[in-house]
Amino acid sequence: MFGQQIEDVVKLTWQDVDVTDELVTVRLGGVQIALPDSLDQPWRELADSPAHDLTAAHPNSPWVFRGRYPG
Repeated sequence: MFGQQIEDVVKLTWQDVDVTDELVTVRLGGVQIALPDSLDQPWRELADSPAHDLTAAHPNSPWVFRGRYPG
């Protein structure tokens, strides 16, 4: 996960993220990366929080990290 290009990280959609009880994985550049315990909790919280879907500018957006111009 470390050393990834920010351009790739900001393009992540929820289809690139898999959260299970045991593991959180993120697909970057076609490679599935299992996150260590120290990094998986923020991803779990983000996936569980509906607040990221409740923006007027981007309702129901697939982007993990939204901004003014997501993706």
